[in-house]
Amino acid sequence: MKLYEILLKKAGFGKKPGAMSEYDKIYNPIGCMIGSVLKVNFLDYLRYRFVVTEIWDYTVPLNGSEYKMVDYVLEARAAGEDPFTCRLRLVPDEDSASSVSHRAMLMTLYDDLAYNEDLHAVVRDDTLQFVVDSDDEENPEHSEFWRVNDVRMSFEARVRILVDQNSDGKLEESEVSTATIEFWDYFRNTEVDGEPADEFLFVEMNKKDGWFTIWRGLEVEAFQVDVVEA
Repeated sequence: MKLYEILLKKAGFGKKPGAMSEYDKIYNPIGCMIGSVLKVNFLDYLRYRFVVTEIWDYTVPLNGSEYKMVDYVLEARAAGEDPFTCRLRLVPDEDSASSVSHRAMLMTLYDDLAYNEDLHAVVRDDTLQFVVDSDDEENPEHSEFWRVNDVRMSFEARVRILVDQNSDGKLEESEVSTATIEFWDYFRNTEVDGEPADEFLFVEMNKKDGWFTIWRGLEVEAFQVDVVEA
């Protein structure tokens, strides 16, 4: 694309009046697109360059209202290290007194697996507890997570999934798919650099095939997330 074409595109010329892009149809408070580059100024994440590879837009109907959140699926890269996938989850912060309208959480994939009856029983258990045990000799772990706000029910979200499937730098309507995700949210009190912090854990199940994914992450200050290439 020639420079003048890029400038015209950014200025909005060439776009049909009233036409909405797929990005306009989702909750997208920091204006990310597929291919956007992020920096996260938090702990060890400072050394990574994060590239948006997918966007998952969640709509959660609850008590007659609809609640939104968005996951930016990121490929994290640092010099001399293997890349890995993580997610930046943003949720509206209606109580915020600042100019930042959302809260942010950076999550890594703890596990994913086909439908498992035992795991399904754990998330539906009345104890509201999720225990992570690891026998790894180098990094043994016993962590107890609890449902956020002692909520007993699960949540069900309608999800729009944006992926540039043909890698042409454009997002067409045909590249947007949908899913129904049931999820359970947990947290535990922990410490980061000697300071108290909450760690969150989300168990998500795709209602179509029962596939489970488990995400763990810490909240980061919204101002610590920078979009360096939109």
